[in-house]
Amino acid sequence: MNAASPIEPKRGWNMSEAPAHATKWRRRIATCICAASCAGVAAHAAQPSFAPRLSAPLAAQPPSPPAAQYPLQLLLDDNTDEGAFGVTAGVSAQQFMWFNRFTVPAGGYSLQQIWVLFPSSPNITVGAPLELAVYADPDGNPANGATLLRTINVTVQAADDLNFSIYDLGQQSVNLPQGDVLVGVIPRFIVSGTTPPTNPATVDTTASQGRSWVAVWSGDPPDPPTLPPDALITRLDDGLLPGGGNWMIRAFGTALPVQAAATTPALNTWGFAALFAALFAAATWQLRIRRRAGKTN
Repeated sequence: MNAASPIEPKRGWNMSEAPAHATKWRRRIATCICAASCAGVAAHAAQPSFAPRLSAPLAAQPPSPPAAQYPLQLLLDDNTDEGAFGVTAGVSAQQFMWFNRFTVPAGGYSLQQIWVLFPSSPNITVGAPLELAVYADPDGNPANGATLLRTINVTVQAADDLNFSIYDLGQQSVNLPQGDVLVGVIPRFIVSGTTPPTNPATVDTTASQGRSWVAVWSGDPPDPPTLPPDALITRLDDGLLPGGGNWMIRAFGTALPVQAAATTPALNTWGFAALFAALFAAATWQLRIRRRAGKTN
């Protein structure tokens, strides 16, 4: 679609009905939050906010890099987002972390790039500060904690529902253990209690894979952002968003170099002969020394 092409309503929606749809989603989310609290999820002042995308989703750009370049390809989404998620406290936005749980295969990999898709929003501008966080989670349950591997301070590169912000880690690459890892984003540009309600996290709601999580602290996420938080940590599927969804966060990496095994050089016939001669000479020399010592005594 070029710049002159009209924006078509998303999947048959009437654009004039968008506010009603948004209100319906907020009511459904609030109902799910109440259900989650009754089920034992910790209650807190912060509330989730979801804004359905008003225009027909387009395939996000650029396409994923080839596997030959990055053998490790960690992603959950289907390349389109259907809306954006945020957290509010009262009438203002609040900082939080959204993150995906990925599983790293055996073999050893180095995390080289993290991709994040941001929605179009007047409160999200290019150059706004973010914090990326990478954790190891051996038991696959972020709710009981995870080991922080690295945080990286970056900024928003694009906020248009279409172009991924691509963060090349360079010297800050992370060696990933086999098993589950968490890759998350904290919108540090949000000034809790001041920034108007903002939904910075794009979400694909087509077919949830049950691996996208939200972490909320009673205040701003600490630095470093240790898990679990003191307010709420839960999957999108467990009460935050009807039907769940997948964050538009991706991670790509390369295989770690295999250490060459130390080998003992093989001896051929001449090698064995030389070794035997050296051992024989050493034994003869020791025998002579002992005989001389005996004569002296």
